[in-house]
Amino acid sequence: MIGLTTSIYAYKQNNTFFKGSQSEGKIMQIKAILTYGWKYQKEIMPAIDENIIPAIEIDRQARQHLDHTKSYDSTIKDILTRENNAYKIDRVDELFRKEANGFNKIKEFISSLLSIDIDGIDEILIYVDVFTYNFVKCAKNFDLFIPETKETKYINCCKNAFRNKQLEWKNEIETLETFELEGKGSLTKDLKDIYLNFRKIILRRSARDEIRTLYSLLLSGPSTLNEISNDLGLDNTLSQRIVAAFENTKLIDKQIQTEKYYIQTKVIPMILFGLREILGIDCLKGID
Repeated sequence: MIGLTTSIYAYKQNNTFFKGSQSEGKIMQIKAILTYGWKYQKEIMPAIDENIIPAIEIDRQARQHLDHTKSYDSTIKDILTRENNAYKIDRVDELFRKEANGFNKIKEFISSLLSIDIDGIDEILIYVDVFTYNFVKCAKNFDLFIPETKETKYINCCKNAFRNKQLEWKNEIETLETFELEGKGSLTKDLKDIYLNFRKIILRRSARDEIRTLYSLLLSGPSTLNEISNDLGLDNTLSQRIVAAFENTKLIDKQIQTEKYYIQTKVIPMILFGLREILGIDCLKGID
């Protein structure tokens, strides 16, 4: 066990995706609680605990107060130290977006959490979208640095915990499989109408960009039109037509204040089913 622990510590030190200024002392334990849905949706509420701090706000404050005398790591530590119960960080997935220099924000943020040491706090809990977590787990061994916790004391304090939704999604996907094979199933009329319209779109040979848009919205979460265009290398007018079609079929919605488009929670299972059947992509394959 000592050798394995040493190897994991060295891996944390040297991995190029999350390489930071690791301290030589104790490394804070960081655990992930997997979530689903996005904050703009009325049916998705934030975690019950009011002491949770959004990751994007911590990152914003850290960059705002960054100067030549303090590093990003030490600024993050200062922010967490002065906040009460700041060992719970919400919506880490909001930092997950590819920019010109790569996935720099989430890399720098996680590296900082791995490197800092706060007296009296042995672990930090982060809330992260299941699709973002699964992507970085499969691509960059994210779970070696931040394993998922399945402890009920944490999951039950999160209204949008993925583990409490997982079985329901599995059953809904099986219902869609039955519907495709037998033409019948327990789909509600509302979901049946949405699915049939969704099906018409993704079965077209020319629907490559439409499918890529849905996949991008699953991984990156709520996105503006410009962000969708930049992520996929699409012309803005094409992106506009795609999101308009998905809005009309009630697959996605738009948060007016931020002008961000997001996938409706109730249709996530059918999108997972569609991506699996059309592209062979299982967006939850890495989640046990």
